Amino acid sequence: MSGDVKHFITNIGYVGVGIIVSTFFSFMFNILSGRIFGPTEYGKFVLVQSIAMFLQIPMLLGIPTAMVKYTSENKDIDRQRTVISTSYILVSICVFFFTIIYYIYSKQISEIFSIAEESFKLAIIFAHLFIFSFITTNTLRGVNEIKKYSKIKSIYGLLQLLPLILFIYLTHISYTSIVYSILISDALIGLLTFQSIKRYIRFKFELPWAKTLMNFSLFTAISDISFVIYTNTDKLLINKYMLVENVGLYNAYFYSSINVINIFAGIISIVLLPTISKYEDKTPIFKRLDKFIPYLIVLGIPFTLVTEYVILNIFGKDYPFNFLLAFLFGVTAVMSVWYLLYVSILTSMGIKGAKINFMSTVIIAIVNIILDIYLIPILGLNGAIIATTVGYCCGISAILIIRYRAL
Repeated sequence: MSGDVKHFITNIGYVGVGIIVSTFFSFMFNILSGRIFGPTEYGKFVLVQSIAMFLQIPMLLGIPTAMVKYTSENKDIDRQRTVISTSYILVSICVFFFTIIYYIYSKQISEIFSIAEESFKLAIIFAHLFIFSFITTNTLRGVNEIKKYSKIKSIYGLLQLLPLILFIYLTHISYTSIVYSILISDALIGLLTFQSIKRYIRFKFELPWAKTLMNFSLFTAISDISFVIYTNTDKLLINKYMLVENVGLYNAYFYSSINVINIFAGIISIVLLPTISKYEDKTPIFKRLDKFIPYLIVLGIPFTLVTEYVILNIFGKDYPFNFLLAFLFGVTAVMSVWYLLYVSILTSMGIKGAKINFMSTVIIAIVNIILDIYLIPILGLNGAIIATTVGYCCGISAILIIRYRAL
């Protein structure tokens, strides 16, 4: 093995340990939330989280992804400081501007999302602290501080779980307890990570780098919008056409299938982007991924069926196991991993890859929304996940067609 391959495998090991430890605590967090608070309160929390994911998009504009790419390309510390500082200033401007808009039109926007204004304002705060945590931890990825990233990631779930246990002990059984627990965790993770990266941050803004970052992030931002749409619209429409407790049930299936299997894909993609960004030829990586896909399909679906059965039983009797729904989620989980790995490779290709990601995520989002609107009133939760599955199929097909024709 070459030195780069050994380094890549070592970093995967670090990230793997961190994410597995974090996942254990996050697992306990979600089980306690769903079991003790019930599908209704758990569903309300899911809605706040989903809306926060919509709100953070224009605040971030895909800049953290661009920051990771351009800081990992070159180890010159002055260049890294310039890229990071410029990225932070751009994000700060966007956060300030859109926060004002969100608060001015909070009543109107909350009505669009069919959520109480109080919950919408919680979602704004949720988005702020998510951004703080997200951009600081991504800075560690960009400067290849994977070991530090792993250590910080490993305590993320614990910092969610401890406040939740305290709220339960105080008998504060409300969805706000779940939300506050994550807010506390994001704030602490952001502060802890900032201590590790503050040497890279200067009040230094360079217009050429700002243009480069914005050119790249334009496509990334649109891709992020599409991603948030097709991963959260189904929950919002379930709330609209069904009951909020169905949102909690749907998220329990989502968590026990797609979230679980994406842990492994996430471990690879976190290390993959900064590692391969410096290489021009991505063909060998695509070929290795192609060989991996049949194993993913054959082993991934049975694996997710088992995890769904086990985890839903732990959630409790309010979260019954339905084989058809579980199978549909298993298929979607495999498709999501396949797509995520393609996205990581394409992102490392710069503007060209970002354009392909942009197009594929837009396709997924459009297909998903159309099918959600049509299928959820007819098929309920089955319709929601079928819409996502078909969307992924269309997105992956688009990538494969472009790849074999143009790449």
